[in-house]
Amino acid sequence: MTAPVLVIEERDDTLGTWRGMRLLIELGRCDPAVIRDQTALCAWTEKLAARIDMQTYGGPLVEHFGRDELAGHTVIQLIETSNIDVHGYDDDLSATLCVFSCQPFDPLAALEFTVEFFDAGAVRARVVHCYIPA
Repeated sequence: MTAPVLVIEERDDTLGTWRGMRLLIELGRCDPAVIRDQTALCAWTEKLAARIDMQTYGGPLVEHFGRDELAGHTVIQLIETSNIDVHGYDDDLSATLCVFSCQPFDPLAALEFTVEFFDAGAVRARVVHCYIPA
């Protein structure tokens, strides 16, 4: 796999009061031992939080649900500044992930850690800034 590409929206405080950043990651061809294992997915949220200097708040919420090709585990981990979530698709070994925080963090460090953890063969990622409209 080539190095992951991260598209970062430029921060523009003229849009309103900045309230955080959202890192959106889409992974393909992931390790089935990670995608299909709720313990591994929970470990990813905990280790990612530590990697980007965030504190988890309580334990993760984990459910396996969905029909047909949409079935898989979803994990939601609250952090003191918002949340981290992932849904791993059992059928095609893909995942959609989101890190949202009102505190700035290093999105490239989060992305690189995530790609390595999931042993992803394909990746797309972007950062979107969030504002309170003026």
